[in-house]
Parts: sequence; C-alpha cells; structure tokens
Amino acid sequence: MQGSLAVLQCENAFVRSIINTLRVGAFVFLFLAEGLHGQQPRSAPKETLESLRKAAEQGKASAQFNLGVAYDTGEGVAKDPTQAVKWYRLAAEQGNASAQSNLGFAYDAGEGVAKDPTQAVEWYRLAAEQGNASAQSNLGTMYQSGQGVPKDPTQAVKWYWLAAEQGKASAHFNLGFAYDTGEGVAKDPTQAVEWYRLAAEQGNASAQSNLGTMFQSGQGVPKDPTQAVKWYRLAAEQGYADAQYNLGLMYATGEGVSKDATQAVKWYRLAAEQGNASAQIWLGSMYYSGKGVPKDEKQAVRWYRLAAEQGIASAQASLGLMYYSGEGVSKDEKEAVKWYRLSAEQGDATGQWYLSGMYYFGEGVPKDAAQGVKWCRLAADQGNADAQSTLGLLYATGEGVSKDAAEAVKWYRLAAEQGDARGQRYLGGMYATGEGVPKDAKEAVTWYRKAAEQGNADAQLNLGGMYATGEGVPKDAKEAVRWYRKAAEQGDADAQFYLALKYDFGVGVIKDAKEAVRWYRKAAEQGDATRQTDLGTMYEFGRGVPKDAKEAVRWYRKAAEQGDARGQRYLGGMYATGVGVPKDAREAVKWYRLSAEQGDEDAQFDLALKYDFGEGVPKDSAEAVKWYRLAAEQGQASAQSNLGAMYSRGEGVVRDLVTSYFWRNLAAAQGEEIAKTARDALESSMTKEEISEAQRLSREWVGKKK
Repeated sequence: MQGSLAVLQCENAFVRSIINTLRVGAFVFLFLAEGLHGQQPRSAPKETLESLRKAAEQGKASAQFNLGVAYDTGEGVAKDPTQAVKWYRLAAEQGNASAQSNLGFAYDAGEGVAKDPTQAVEWYRLAAEQGNASAQSNLGTMYQSGQGVPKDPTQAVKWYWLAAEQGKASAHFNLGFAYDTGEGVAKDPTQAVEWYRLAAEQGNASAQSNLGTMFQSGQGVPKDPTQAVKWYRLAAEQGYADAQYNLGLMYATGEGVSKDATQAVKWYRLAAEQGNASAQIWLGSMYYSGKGVPKDEKQAVRWYRLAAEQGIASAQASLGLMYYSGEGVSKDEKEAVKWYRLSAEQGDATGQWYLSGMYYFGEGVPKDAAQGVKWCRLAADQGNADAQSTLGLLYATGEGVSKDAAEAVKWYRLAAEQGDARGQRYLGGMYATGEGVPKDAKEAVTWYRKAAEQGNADAQLNLGGMYATGEGVPKDAKEAVRWYRKAAEQGDADAQFYLALKYDFGVGVIKDAKEAVRWYRKAAEQGDATRQTDLGTMYEFGRGVPKDAKEAVRWYRKAAEQGDARGQRYLGGMYATGVGVPKDAREAVKWYRLSAEQGDEDAQFDLALKYDFGEGVPKDSAEAVKWYRLAAEQGQASAQSNLGAMYSRGEGVVRDLVTSYFWRNLAAAQGEEIAKTARDALESSMTKEEISEAQRLSREWVGKKK
C-alpha cells in the first residue's frame, strides 16, 4: 500500500512554505535578540567596580546604567538580573535612554522582573522618544505583535523608520520584513530587498537569511541561486538555523552550488540540532535513504520523531510510516495509526491517504471501508495523486462506495494528469476495456506508455500486450518483447512468463529454450503456481534443461499444493505413470480429483478413466459417466468418445444409441478416429430417424457452443 518513496513525498509541503515560515521565524528571533542592552557597549565598564558602585550610589545615572550592565552580563560580579533591573530603573528614572531601553527589555523578557509587556512599552517609548535606536526598533516590534499596545503595523513601521535612519540593523531588517509581508506599508518586494540588504551588510543573520530567500525565489530581485547561497552561507556560519536549513536544501538540490548530499547533511544537522523542524525532517529522510550519510533507519526515526513532536504534520506521517513498516522501530500498526491521525487531522494529504489505507485494510484500527473512503477523499480533494488513483480504484471495484466506472475514470485522470504512473496505468486500462469511457485502444496505449516510461511494471506489461496483439499500435513482436523485458527485469511474474513464452516459441526473439527456462524459473521462484507448472514441463520434456522427471515433479507439486489445476493434473499423471515418483494409482486419483473439481476437462477425463477401469478407486461406471460427461460438455474429444461408448454399452447409464451417436459424432468432428469408426458402426443398428435425431442434437450442441 505504502511505499518508502512516500517518506519523501510527504515532506514536499515544507519546501513550498519555506519562505514565509523562515521570515516569520526570523522576525521573532530578532525581536528577542536585538537591542538587548541599548546603545551602550556590553564590555565591562572602565571604572573599577568599587568606584562604579560608589558613583551609582551617589546617583550618577551613567554609573547606575553601567552597574546594571555588569549585573546583567555577569562581568566583574555574579550575574544577577534582579540587581540589573534595580540599577537600570534608577538610571531610567533619571532619564537615561539606554537604561530605559534595557529596563523595557527586562519587562519584555521577564528577566529580573515579572514579565509585563505594558511596562516594556512604557520604557521603550521613553527611550525611543529620546532617539534610542534599539528602543525605537523594539517599540516597533511591540506594535507589530500587539504586545503591551493594540496591534498597529503602521505605528510599527513609523518606529522602524526612525531606528533605520540611525543605521540600526535590526530596524533595517524589520522594515524589510514589513515591506516583504505588506504589514503597515504597501507590499513591495523591491523595497524589502533594499532594507534586508542594508541589515545583511551589517552582518544581521536574519536579514542575510531572508535576503537569500528573495534571491532564491526571485522576489524583488532577479532570481539568482548563487546569490541565495552566498547570503544563506553568511547567516548559516553565524549559527542561524533557518539559513543552515536552506543552505542544506541548496546542496541537496544543487541550486546555486554543486549538488552535494554530504554538505546537505552537514547543514541540515546544524539546523536540526537547534530544533529546526524542517531540517529534522530532511535529516531524517537523508538517514532513511542513505544519502550523504550511511543509511540508518533508527536515526531516521529519531529525527522524524523530533519534528513530529513539534506538531509538524508531514513528520508525523513519516514517523507513522516507519511504525507501519517496522523500519527503525518495532512494527506497530496502532502507533502508525496514531501518527497518521495526528497528521491527517491537521489536513496533511499524505497522512490522510495513509490513514485511509489503515481503515480500508483494518490495520491498527477495526476495518471500516466508509472511514477509508472518507480519508482517501479528503486527500484526493487536496490533489494527492496517490489518493486520487486509490479513490478511482475504489469506484472501479465498488469497495466502500457504489461501483461507478465514470467516477473511477474521473479520479484516475486527475492522478494521471499529475504524472502519477499508477493513475496513468489504470486510466489506460479503462480505455482498453471501455469502462467509464468509450473503448479506445490508441488512448489506452497513450496512457500505458506514459506510465511505462516512468518505470511502472504493470504498464510495461500492458504495453507489451498491446504490441503483441496489435491493439492501438501496429502489431510488433519485438516491441512487445522489449516492454515485457522491462517489466520482467523489475520482477513482474506475468511479464517474466510472457517473455519466457516468447523465447520458448521464438516470437519476437530468436527461439531459445534455455532463455525460456531462465524466465520461467524467475516467475516460478516468486511462487507463481502457473509458472511453476510451466517450469515443470520444461524439466519433464527436457526443453532448455536436461530432462529430469524428479525436478519436474518437484515444480508440479509446488504448483499443485497452491491449487493450480494444471499442476495437480500433471502431478497426477506422474503418479499414474510412475515417472519421477513411485507409481501410485491412488495418489494419481487424489490429484486428478482436485484438478477435476476445479473444472479442468483433461483431469475430469483422466479421473473418469480411473473409475472406468478401477485403477486407484473401485470400478464405478456411473462415476465414470459423471466425469466423462463433465469433460465432454467442455468439448473434450476423448471424453465425448468414451461417453458415447458408455451409452452404447449401457454402462453407468441406460443404453441409448441416439445419445451414443451424438457424443461420438461430436468427437469425430474434432478428429477422433476411434469415435468416427464407432459412430459409423452404430448406423447399422439405428433407424434413419434415430440417426437424423442424433445429428440434429449434434448441430444444436455446436450452435450453442459458438
């Protein structure tokens, strides 16, 4: 149901949302980090601690501020946020702008004082109105986020401008972000790039990262992956997680740099270790696929789990898949369902599709076709091609929904038009059979070919069949062989069988019994009972392999034990003749009966003979007649001849020369000379009317069979 490739498919949604996600994250990071201690340097004051404290206690504002910085940073004294706030407040109350800014930040972050956004705004404003750039920038963020004041993006931009005009990198970034998102100003990617660049050139990692996304996406600047890599790298080397992740993606895809899975893993890891969920997912996928690192399913699970526990829907789907398949963790279908559901309930289409399969097959949850259809439809409605082709299959088979070929075609087409090979193959099948669409062999070939060229083995088999029969394409045995071979090399047992047949009879290839045996064996070794029987015949008659009756029996038995009627009949024949096994009439009867009960006409005839002559069973003419009749009604000529004989002699049935003539006449028409001779001999004992009646019955029987 679910292949390992889905692991990567379910992560694609993250790529589509990189830009907005990373920019929002960068904005929040900057708000917390910039302007932490105002415009003053963070280095220890030049004065000795004693003289600084003395001056502060005498009321000197600058000394009070610097003593606050010392306690805040732990330079020269034990770090003590409460003491820092005390001295910042004393300086701030004297109008020291840097102290006001830092006191605002203390209230903003809840460091050394209870968190209080309103107080933070009050102190930021006092400092900002004095021209403190850090306070202006941070006051802008308070208006941007609506903390401590009503949200007002226009006011935010006003304060960003004031700080930006002083060259404040954080304000340059925040102003760029405003133009990027259109909050507080008209959206203008070109202006966003200008402001991001000013901040980036000052070394602001958030701006460098977002400038990289502008170059990568071509917003506000011509698209330039090389420039994107340059800016991502500058931010990444400062430890900025979002940029590390994006740089990893560039290496993974070969955008702006030479493709390098090892480098991709390096940068994903650095971001992932900082908690970047997208990087955790992709690092997990690298471990799963063994790209850039040795394949390690346990590590894949570890990183998927970290992202999943952050609520990332695609990671939840991937983690569920690991539990479903038992890769990197003990197989646990209930745990798989748990993670699929978390993903699905967030609207993740892949998670919905996976969950639908669990309900449909009753894995980890009670089987519930209606729930399966529900989740499959939700995924299909979002455009998930796997779900669309699956929903089409449900409509085609009528499982969980009313059977509706036209609806099946609709969903197959939606999947097929997205390039889904399974949907293309199914759609081809609908055109081939005329279900839900007018029958159109050429259109069937078109869709089979699209899927076949993507490597879909079923479609390759179907396309080979179209070339073999000349449906929708000119008949071409060589082209049929080419497509059969492609499917056979992927392990498709049917294709292996058809390829074997081509070699066996020299159609489209030079006749080669050894090559035929090779392909029969490949199919047989997959457990395909029909192919096991075919391989047995090659050993029985020494075609392509040395004749080996025991090996023939071995393959016939494998097929027979799986219920293959032909294998059962052939195995019965080996016991009947004592070839490859000790002769055993009872064992022969056993296998003939199993085959005959499945409707094999030759086995029915063979079983009838055993009852007729009492070999392996007590002689029983009535039972012989029963099995001759079943075979005869299927057109088995020898059975028709022998049934005629039973009616002629009155063995197991009431003697009836008309019926005897009827069955022998049918057998004679198929070239049975014994039947012809016996029929002609009967005429001397029959009236013209009886002969005419028997011939009429023969004509009627043949007419019904046509």
